Amino acid sequence: MRLSRSRRSATLGLGMTAVVLLSSLGCGVGYYTRTAWGGAKILARRDSIDRLVRDPRTDQELRRRLLHARQARDFASQELALPDNKSYRQYSEVRKAGARSPYVVWNVVATPELSVEPLEWCFPIAGCVIYRGYFSQERAERFGSSLRKRGHDVEIYGVRAYSTLGRFADPVLSTFLYGSDPAGVASYLFHELAHQVAYVKGDAGFNESFATLVEEEGLRRWLESRAENDQMEAYLTRRARDEEFRALVLAYRERLSACYAQDRLDEWKRAEKARLISQLKREYGVMKAGWGGDRRWDGWVDGEVNNADFALMASYHGLVPGFRQLLEQQGNDLSAFYEEVARIAALGRAERSAFLGAEPWDHLIQQDE
Repeated sequence: MRLSRSRRSATLGLGMTAVVLLSSLGCGVGYYTRTAWGGAKILARRDSIDRLVRDPRTDQELRRRLLHARQARDFASQELALPDNKSYRQYSEVRKAGARSPYVVWNVVATPELSVEPLEWCFPIAGCVIYRGYFSQERAERFGSSLRKRGHDVEIYGVRAYSTLGRFADPVLSTFLYGSDPAGVASYLFHELAHQVAYVKGDAGFNESFATLVEEEGLRRWLESRAENDQMEAYLTRRARDEEFRALVLAYRERLSACYAQDRLDEWKRAEKARLISQLKREYGVMKAGWGGDRRWDGWVDGEVNNADFALMASYHGLVPGFRQLLEQQGNDLSAFYEEVARIAALGRAERSAFLGAEPWDHLIQQDE
């Protein structure tokens, strides 16, 4: 899953693993019923991209965007060794209150007040994940509010794309077709298709970091194949800055984790938490001064920054360096890389994390449904 964040101006990479939603078809009432119904409506609106492109009644702007998405989808299977199936060969318009919606789902991520380890929610098929998704922003806000009342740190963000891990023919959604530039649309497709290659129940860090690496490498190859040198240069510059910022955030996540582990009063930990977050913001100001006016991460830093933000960043990017090194060890051969990833996926969580050069998350807090 690849995400976009309404409060944050930058993209962390991921959306929502919609198998969490669609696996609950036919299950009970309440949350499961609402999410299953929301997912079913998205699937019911699908229309063939090929048919829409041929239809003279199709809006010209939509046709142009669909042609680009179709090219990226073909590239994914032909050049990136991603699954060649019916996923992302259809289009679905996402509308809320009669208008085109910028997001298909809103996710809620939470941590305890004095921990950077995320809460987990467990579902059929998908296993345990660190976010809980809603097709209604209002319901997401309501659930987030209930978690805050219990003292948790909470982040709520909009999602433009999702994957059902190949169990359904996922459509191209208007949320990312219109919410991204052409390179962004390709990124979404590569990321979501990667989830069909490797997915480990209950290990969001492994799943999302793997998909993020495939997304980044896929976009680099896509731009290179199109000889779009200006876009390639801009992309590589953005990626270098993103990696610099993410490294800063993950370093402060480790500092916060060490703070919370100390045998000190909670009042001291709260004060140290505030001091470290303020220090991160100052360091970011120094960092971006050398970026030539690039302010894409201002949205992440502005306003409240809490433990949930650090947990989310670690999930999507904590293992990316390890996956990148693994790809290089396979001679940048994606098929060989996927085989090695499948082998690692079969290991235990601690072994996977150790192999990829990161500490395992052994203290995720599970929430019963």
